[in-house]
Amino acid sequence: MGNANFDLAETNTPTQLNIKFQAHKPYKTPSPVKRESVMWDQIVSNTTIYPEYTAKVRDNIQIIVGYRFPEAILQKYESYARVLFANVRQGLITVDDYYSDLKEHVRLMRNIEMREFGWVRTETYSDKSWQRYETENTAFKHKARQRLCNFLNYEPDPKFSLEAELLMRQLYLLDRFHEGKITEIDAFGMTVTQFRELYFTQGEKEADKLLLYCEKLA
Repeated sequence: MGNANFDLAETNTPTQLNIKFQAHKPYKTPSPVKRESVMWDQIVSNTTIYPEYTAKVRDNIQIIVGYRFPEAILQKYESYARVLFANVRQGLITVDDYYSDLKEHVRLMRNIEMREFGWVRTETYSDKSWQRYETENTAFKHKARQRLCNFLNYEPDPKFSLEAELLMRQLYLLDRFHEGKITEIDAFGMTVTQFRELYFTQGEKEADKLLLYCEKLA
């Protein structure tokens, strides 16, 4: 995927993807990720900066990560992305610089989401979670797992993919999947699975470097 796929126009057609994820209760990570940037705190706290670019920036963020971030993450961290968009629109930075900086900012947002929304809260799931895995929407158990494996190109250990598979079963139940066409739920399930796998097998630094959805397509 190249930079040409980014839309830098000011107008925007609202995205039709509006799937909400059931997140876990946020918690504080012991080693929070920080971005080194001039006046970063001021930019993050200013939720009104360049509001006219919100829809377009959110679409560009989704192009990079493959799915829509939870509103809490967008509200807190998208301001910097709007500043980048304004800079490229005004000719202050190149399209390549915009793409590079936005990509790294989205990586930061993803890493924070994985921690604050509890996706790496534990390596070992409870007996109750495993019971759900064995009994919930079992008609779609094989189909959902096979779909995840096909997009990952390998079979993950269920201890890393359990929640992703349960989520994908729900979407099959609602008939929200199209065979052969990747959706934001697929991208999200892949992200959770691979982030958990790296986090618990190679450490959080390696997990933080996990390729973004757009990088996997490149």
